[in-house]
Amino acid sequence: MEKLMKFISDFAPFIASYPGFVKVLFILWVFISAALFVSLILARSSNPPAKEVATGNSKRSAASARDVWMIIEGLEFFAARPGAQVRVTANVNGTNFLYPSVGGIEWLEVGPSMSSQVYHLPPTRERYLVRFEAEVRIPARAGKEEILGKLTSVKEDIIAAQGDIPFSGKYILHTFDPVHMARGAEARAMLLYRLTYDPK
Repeated sequence: MEKLMKFISDFAPFIASYPGFVKVLFILWVFISAALFVSLILARSSNPPAKEVATGNSKRSAASARDVWMIIEGLEFFAARPGAQVRVTANVNGTNFLYPSVGGIEWLEVGPSMSSQVYHLPPTRERYLVRFEAEVRIPARAGKEEILGKLTSVKEDIIAAQGDIPFSGKYILHTFDPVHMARGAEARAMLLYRLTYDPK
């Protein structure tokens, strides 16, 4: 203890003139400060591994959001509509997609030979909210005027990103009353589509 007191007196000469209990308090303060300093250094050096683990988890979470594709395969009328053409708008999580939308084609004639089209969907880890509406026209022929109409639905398909894909959907479209802005009770058409991880 005497050697320690002498070391403290040599290290901090100003403390020599103070009573013994003050020297003891000073020694305790020095030791506590040193212990706190060492603890802070050790705690800081242990943080990088924890940060690395968190980064690894975030990378695994990002990787779990796989690329998802929507394939619109076509539309079928429940009653024959000779020469009818359609233009479909798909809304997926607030993003609109048009069908058809390739080769400058704006309308597609309804029938068994309708071409499918593939869309790359925005990534999500939760769910896809999918709904459709369609414009219908029957071009003027043999002196008849062109007929335009709209098909719609209030239905929204909810597809979980984890567990529901691959998904095959049959979306029913109803008549639309433009005067009263109302969906009609009569179902007129069914749209066929899929959500998949493989666009081929």
